Amino acid sequence: MTDYDAIIIGGGVGGATAAILLARAGWSVALVEKHAFPRRKVCGECIAANNLPLLDALGVGEAFAELAGPPLRRVGLYAGDRRLFADLPRFDDSRHVWGKALGREHLDTLLLRRAAGLGASIWQPWTVMDVSRDEPGYGCYIEAAGSREAQVLKAPILISANGSWEPGPVAEVRHRR
Repeated sequence: MTDYDAIIIGGGVGGATAAILLARAGWSVALVEKHAFPRRKVCGECIAANNLPLLDALGVGEAFAELAGPPLRRVGLYAGDRRLFADLPRFDDSRHVWGKALGREHLDTLLLRRAAGLGASIWQPWTVMDVSRDEPGYGCYIEAAGSREAQVLKAPILISANGSWEPGPVAEVRHRR
C-alpha cells in the first residue's frame, strides 16, 4: 500500500497539468495512466495563442515551441466540394501572437515528463481496477498492463481526469454513495 496526498487518474493534458501544479506545490502525487506514451490521439492538437502562456507557466513552453508546427493564422472547413476559410484573430502578447499545433503524442508526453521531473510518481501503463471511498479518503486498486502485478494507492484526494467517455471505477464510487 502506498500513501499520497493526491491520486490522479489519467495522464492526458488535464491529469498531467494537475500533477505538475500539485507536485510543484510540494504534494506527493500518484498519476495512473493506462496507456504507454507516446500514444496517438486525434483531438486537442491545435493550441490557441492565449493558451501558450499556460504552457510556459507549466515549464514546457520552450519544448512545445521547438516541436510545434508553424503559426496557425487561418482555419478551414471542408464539406464535400465546398470550402470555407477564415482568418484567426491575433493574440496581443509579445511572445505568443498565433496558436500552434502539436500532436497529442508529443504534448501529453511533455506534460507527463514535466510532472515526473517535479516528483510525481507516474504509474504507467497501469489501470485502475477499483476505487473505494473510506475515511479519510480513497483507495485505488491498480494493476500493471500485461502482468498480474498490483498495488493499492491511498490518498485523501482523488482527481478523475480520464475523460468523460470512460466512466470507469470512479463513476461507480459516485453511484455507490
